[in-house]
Amino acid sequence: MTEHSFSDNDQTVLRPGRVSPHALAPGTMLAEFEIKGVVGQGGFGIVYRAYDHSLGREVAVKEYMPVSFAGRQDNTHVTILSEHYAEAFRIGLQSFVKEAQLLAKFDHPSLVKVYRFWEANGTGYMAMPFYDAPTLKQLLKLERSAFTEEAWLKKFLGQILDALQVLHDKRCYHRDIAPDNILMIDGRTPLLLDFGAARHVIGDVTQTLTVILKPGYAPIEQYGDMNHISHGPWTDLYALASVTYYIITESVPPAAMSRLLSDSMVPLAVSAQDRYSAPFLAALDAALNLRPEHRPQSVSEFRAMLGLEAPLEHGPVSIPFTHVADPDVTALLERTSPTSVRPSLPVQGAPRTTAGPGNPPVERPLTQAPEPAPADIQATPDAAPETKTRWQQVAKLSSAIAALCIVAAALFWPSTKPKPPVPAAVKEVAKPAAPAASVPVAPAPPPPCPLKLGDGSPACPVMVEIPEGSYRMGAMPGDTQAGGEEFGDVARKIAAFSIAAHEVSIEQWQLCVADGACPAIKSQANAQAKLPVTQVSWDASQQFVRWLSNKTGVPYRLPTEAEWEYAARAGTSTAYPWGDTIGQDNAHCGQCGSHLPITGPAPVGSFKDIRGLFDMVGNVYEWVDDCWYGSHADSPTKRDQNDSATCRKKVQKGGAYDSVEADVRPSARTWDDRANADVRVGFRVAR
Repeated sequence: MTEHSFSDNDQTVLRPGRVSPHALAPGTMLAEFEIKGVVGQGGFGIVYRAYDHSLGREVAVKEYMPVSFAGRQDNTHVTILSEHYAEAFRIGLQSFVKEAQLLAKFDHPSLVKVYRFWEANGTGYMAMPFYDAPTLKQLLKLERSAFTEEAWLKKFLGQILDALQVLHDKRCYHRDIAPDNILMIDGRTPLLLDFGAARHVIGDVTQTLTVILKPGYAPIEQYGDMNHISHGPWTDLYALASVTYYIITESVPPAAMSRLLSDSMVPLAVSAQDRYSAPFLAALDAALNLRPEHRPQSVSEFRAMLGLEAPLEHGPVSIPFTHVADPDVTALLERTSPTSVRPSLPVQGAPRTTAGPGNPPVERPLTQAPEPAPADIQATPDAAPETKTRWQQVAKLSSAIAALCIVAAALFWPSTKPKPPVPAAVKEVAKPAAPAASVPVAPAPPPPCPLKLGDGSPACPVMVEIPEGSYRMGAMPGDTQAGGEEFGDVARKIAAFSIAAHEVSIEQWQLCVADGACPAIKSQANAQAKLPVTQVSWDASQQFVRWLSNKTGVPYRLPTEAEWEYAARAGTSTAYPWGDTIGQDNAHCGQCGSHLPITGPAPVGSFKDIRGLFDMVGNVYEWVDDCWYGSHADSPTKRDQNDSATCRKKVQKGGAYDSVEADVRPSARTWDDRANADVRVGFRVAR
């Protein structure tokens, strides 16, 4: 196998050179995957070609390996070079895992598929398809004229924009689009690679974001000195327009920082006016504007400017290209992770462009090695709502929308922060019925508790009575932080119920373990007893519920998603129970201004709302009883207990200790496979 070089950034490179001494040796077994060789390396990861013995297919496996501060022990185990780097390694691995969990949720032919993710040998791994196909940059070196036709460019852009819409709907931005990060599957379908710079960004992120810049393709807001300028859909649109500029002009656009000092770039409307329609060039020039607020603010806006109002079908982009055999033209995708995904199969039999003037005849498309049909992959999500509440305050949505509009847009001029696009689904949803504001009802005196903690205090959950009311799940119209999965519900009656004031704690879980009714969690054996129990699958939570019900004679269960959200929102129609902004120290999350460290969960009962519920917003994600559907509109109008008992995908709510503010809104939601356990996920009970 050809050797490959090692770079000092976090991107996987695929070019001849030296193989890292840190790489696993051929023949090494990682679960069911046998390492065959190295195909790509970067400062934070190594990608291997591997064979999946369980399914009999060739795959790519990516390993988290930050070589600047980690090494290999016993040929397999990854260890840090010094305790000084322990925190950096931990944070890097957590980022690797979270990015995997996020990216694996996407299902689109122009986004990389994910088979699975796991941790072993002191690090993390991802398994993904192995592609034998060239990048756009490589194709352009072999043949350029066929790619410069406006009709082909529009179809190509439509396919990429369709994929970006999927990302942006989850408030995820690629932030590294370039010709060498677009793989051309079968010479036709563009596939976005190298999400090494991708992050889940919502609003103004307070933490520094590590971004590997490609001069000419990176907009001004990605430069280190410009961290006061928000990232958003406009960031990816600049890069995509730069790729198109490169295709049209055969040159990379001037670097944004150079343009800031002296913008010498000739607009495409001038340099290419004799070859393309004026609206097409005007749209590209607009996306290439230095100032973010002057660019298209959403995929849908850019698509309309290009004359692509309707999203394109997921079919491949036909490329009139004569195949040139080149064994070195092999590219491997650069990202993946553990999240439930239904991968789509490659599209076969795509039409080819017709030969004619300016359009060379099609001889053969590039070929791709056959790929087995992947099965559903288990997933770990990345978002959920928050709650901490005032039941009699309903803030005005207009104040939040206005507040999002102001932010700096360049180094030395003030500018307006581009407002992230409101999902199209919002326009379809009629104004929801606000939750009925009810006066909190004092909890009924609990029956005598037969369970005791180590200090002799009752171990039964403290329950809060929630009155009946009318409620529509999901985001309110105008909520710019909402994802498409938060829309489509209708107002429904919520019967009175009770829900635990706290998440189930480690000491409560240990009582179930001691009775042999729940599985032991080794990583929490010595953890603080008052912390919420985590690393509990949905199925394991059912074991606890059955045990608790048998012990107390009271029928406990998990809350439904509607019950959880209804209790968490506490009668308000604002983004958060206390208003439209996250505020300071109202909850425990990455952007909540918590007085506690966000490296882990807070003890149960740390953040109380006026209704008597604790930690509904942030702290740890919480399982609920419902099956996952892509939107509320897709879910059945009447709950089916049989469906709930058998479906694999289960909803999680509430966000976690390291979540961004949008992920802890009451309406935010995510999911995971019922058998998966995660250090950021726990649960509370209801009845």
